[in-house]
This record gives sequence, structure tokens and C-alpha cells, in this order.
Amino acid sequence: MLSSFRIISTGTVHIDWHLWRKNALDLPKSIRVFWSTLLFAIFALFAAQQILSIFAVMYQQNGAVYGGGFTDLNVIVPKNLILAGIAVIAALTALFNIFKKEHRPFIYCLIAYVGASVLGGGITVA
Repeated sequence: MLSSFRIISTGTVHIDWHLWRKNALDLPKSIRVFWSTLLFAIFALFAAQQILSIFAVMYQQNGAVYGGGFTDLNVIVPKNLILAGIAVIAALTALFNIFKKEHRPFIYCLIAYVGASVLGGGITVA
């Protein structure tokens, strides 16, 4: 069957490639706990990176003046705060996936994070 993928060696894993459907990702609890914990740690680190990059604006040397200029303070800092917020929400939904077998909120957060990164990167191109 082309729409599903099964791995028998680690337990029964069923992935329906339409991930927006409920129960499209059927994983055993041990695998779900591992991947959810890993995704929680990754997105928590993404959030920390975005928060710490706000403080790097003070020491930039690429503008007309040393430090943060108008664009840095009014575009780059809010962009980093938005990305940090989305990353925190994605980390919490990954943690939520350990206890409740629901993957769709994390997929939506992942799409929002990638979309905000692409749009924010397009806005702040020097």
C-alpha cells in the first residue's frame, strides 16, 4: 500500500501520509515519548536562541551606527520575539504529545515556525 509505511522491527508504526488527519501517525508509546522529548528539547533551544539573539542586536557593527538602529529595534527584535513564542508553543505541544496522542497541533506549530522564519528572513534581508 503506497499511503502507509510500517516498521515491524520496532513495533507497529503506521504513518498515513495525510498528517492533518486524526490518528494518521500511530506510534508505540516508547517511540512517541522519545521523539516528543527530542522535539521538545530542540524547540526549547530554538526559543533560547531567538531570545539570546535579541541581546546581540546591541553589539552589531553592520549599520551606520554601532549597536541597534531603527530597523533592528522595530523589525528584527519583534521578529525574534515572534519566533521565540512560536518555538515555545511548539515545544509545549511536543511535550503535550507524550501524554495525549495528538500530533496535529505540533504539525501546525512547525508550519507556523517555518512560515514565520521564511517571511521574517525575507523582511530583514539587508
